[in-house]
Amino acid sequence: MTTDQIGLFNRKCVLQITSAAGETLDLSEFRIVFSIEAADIDHPNTAVIRVYNLKPETMNKILLEFTTVTLQAGYQNGPFAAIFAGSIKQFRKGKETATRTYLDLLCSDADVFYNQGFVSASLAKGNTPQQVIAAAVAAGNKAISNVSNGETSVVVRDDFDTLKTGIANPRSKVLFGAARDTIHTLASTLNVSWSIQQGVLQLIPVNRYLPGPPIQMSTQTGVVGIPEATNEGLKIQCLINPLLQVGGTIQLNADLINTFIGSSINLAQGGSAGVSFRSRGKDIDYVAKTTFDGVYRIYVIEYEGDTRGQKWYANLTCLATDKTTSTVLTNPLTGG
Repeated sequence: MTTDQIGLFNRKCVLQITSAAGETLDLSEFRIVFSIEAADIDHPNTAVIRVYNLKPETMNKILLEFTTVTLQAGYQNGPFAAIFAGSIKQFRKGKETATRTYLDLLCSDADVFYNQGFVSASLAKGNTPQQVIAAAVAAGNKAISNVSNGETSVVVRDDFDTLKTGIANPRSKVLFGAARDTIHTLASTLNVSWSIQQGVLQLIPVNRYLPGPPIQMSTQTGVVGIPEATNEGLKIQCLINPLLQVGGTIQLNADLINTFIGSSINLAQGGSAGVSFRSRGKDIDYVAKTTFDGVYRIYVIEYEGDTRGQKWYANLTCLATDKTTSTVLTNPLTGG
């Protein structure tokens, strides 16, 4: 797959909602405004999707019967794919004017798995991290099956050897409690981050990123405004691109970035001092390190779109990587 993205024009958006009985309703022809937050953190991604001027009978049918949503976005002749899939947790209806009504869908990714999954299992001695994750995922998916709201089962994506090479437990192990707590405890032990992205459980070492070529980013391929290094990471606004992945990478020339200069910086190595995502060191705020190679790991994607307005953006928070070691640069003093 080429990483040079072209054809970022002629927006395309498909919004489908599904009932627990399997009926699907396509709302793509209506005006749709959405805000989506996806991040490499261990709680569900969220979306607020507003649909305008539905018929009263259609709105009432949705309120009574429909439970899940899939939002796809992109371009007629360019990348197009789902940017959110999850459960509808709440509805909110109202009016902006006397003639303009709306229905808000307040949604969450893998909500039942996260909030209702409960594991109760015993593993024999010699159990492995793979078995622990499998037991937790099975418990979460059982909760989804019991609720029967149409939410899809969670599958595990593990592109690393973390679960395979973890030391086998010499003793038997009892798992009892929320499935998410079981995953969280194991992730902390293995020093990996975990998140659920559109029904896929991702387990990524904290200093690594997903395999695959980076998405090329430039003013010709969708970058809007000027990217900036901040104390929370490298902030980039670009046009919506559904190929972007939390945990994946982008490539951006350092010449496009507004940077800050720290006392420990080596300009010859490219840009500004760095610090890990959302952290502080020695009471000093460091800005995100930039590199002339310009390959960055994505930690947060915030989508904002309007099918009949100007907004059609993805706001990214990223950290620089070292291509030679395939790791994220998180040390503010050494760049490692």
